[in-house]
Amino acid sequence: MRDRSPYCATVVRVWHRLYYHVSWTTRNRAALIDAAGACFLTRFLRGVARQERAHILEIGMVSTHVHILVRAHPTTDLSRLMQRLKGGSSAVAHKEHLASLRWAKGYAIDTVGRRALSAVREYLREQPSRHQAERIEGWPGDIPEFDVSGNEEWLGQDRIVMRVRRTTHNQGVDAARLRALPSRGFSRAKRATWIRILPIIGLCSLLAAPPAPLSASPSHPAPASPRG
Repeated sequence: MRDRSPYCATVVRVWHRLYYHVSWTTRNRAALIDAAGACFLTRFLRGVARQERAHILEIGMVSTHVHILVRAHPTTDLSRLMQRLKGGSSAVAHKEHLASLRWAKGYAIDTVGRRALSAVREYLREQPSRHQAERIEGWPGDIPEFDVSGNEEWLGQDRIVMRVRRTTHNQGVDAARLRALPSRGFSRAKRATWIRILPIIGLCSLLAAPPAPLSASPSHPAPASPRG
């Protein structure tokens, strides 16, 4: 049966590659991060990031400041993420008597392109050699993580996108009838609302419609009912 509905739905796969290089320092740039604090931070920061739909791929650290390479979901609230990373780590470390972590206000954040990931990773790994006097004694360094696919790419969730097809005079609601809505007592706001919800109504009617019954073709006649 021919589809006479003026609306159709298409499933679109969304790709996102959102990488950030974030850094922040201790208060007054004091040497507050020791080996125990560094081990605590690597565990705590990654755990909190996963709760905020983000993954910390690599951590570079010396006794006075922290660098992280993070990949975030499009819905991740970066300000909330940083609030939990900094404020949460300081509070938990103080509560568990692990380290006296006090952070300076603010942070630096930069976007990272896919082609620059290797350079940023190398920069984070070189922090101890760049700051010899601030090297953390007894800390072997971070164990880097990589994206699921291994090539720095993640596949987003499927998304349904509405598209309106052109219709004839007898099929659905055409553009002329939509333009006539304001003249029938519809305000501009109501007209805009109807234009937005009409595709959704059309899709719901398609999904709710029962399947058409199978009909026998002349070349394949329906079998005769058995006689009692």
